[in-house]
Amino acid sequence: MLVAQRSDDRRWDRVPVEIPVELFHTPERDGRAALALDLSWNGARIQGRSLPLKHGERVDVVLQGGEGWDRRAARVIWVEHSGPEQRMEAGLEFLQPVIDPD
Repeated sequence: MLVAQRSDDRRWDRVPVEIPVELFHTPERDGRAALALDLSWNGARIQGRSLPLKHGERVDVVLQGGEGWDRRAARVIWVEHSGPEQRMEAGLEFLQPVIDPD
């Protein structure tokens, strides 16, 4: 069972997951594979290798095998690079929440 994690400065709980995603910079370009490490109603933390993400840019996110998920527009909130394998983690904020729990 997944247990939501709550931080005082977050609007919604984050749920730890390991779901493959694809990131798209524009509709015409091929997607880049990544892994969602946690999700909330309004965002995700993702991890990948050598993903060309920059703070503030807009990307589209597609969860693989996610029923009811279509392409979801998001803004890159933060990016961290680490390790010799050029692993990258990024925080994404969905421009429209997945659903409104209220």
